[in-house]
Amino acid sequence: MAQFQFDASQVKPQEGFDPIPAGWYHARIIESEAKPTKNNDGGYIEFTLEIIDGAHAGRKVFDRLNLWNSNPTAVEIAQRRLSAYCWAAGVMLIQDTQQLHGFPLNIKVSVREDKTGQYEPSNEGKLVKHINVQVGGPAAAATGGFQPPSGPPSGPP
Repeated sequence: MAQFQFDASQVKPQEGFDPIPAGWYHARIIESEAKPTKNNDGGYIEFTLEIIDGAHAGRKVFDRLNLWNSNPTAVEIAQRRLSAYCWAAGVMLIQDTQQLHGFPLNIKVSVREDKTGQYEPSNEGKLVKHINVQVGGPAAAATGGFQPPSGPPSGPP
């Protein structure tokens, strides 16, 4: 038993997060980390993206790029998506994923369903475009308010 005083009226209760609807959102990378695969036979980069405007501002979306894998197709897909992040940020040569942090970009979010039923549905990033590229979909119209910069980005905002 732990004895201490806590006033729950001073703290907003924790709420569950339903996935945000699939579609295009304005976001930026706020964290990135290289992680090993579950079987320790490869690795991936995990980007944490934050929605930056609209009804879902502040929500987090994750994108995993399977860059070190025995399956060459998986590696090619991951390299193409990493290239899309680089193009969206205007940074063609990176030595550290932190170089991609902070740039506003468009990300297409999907809802992933767990076929086993063990986990709740979750979001994941699927496509990336420069913030000035016109994208469509139900979420794009709902984001409103964000004014993209003109021209390619010169650095994190």
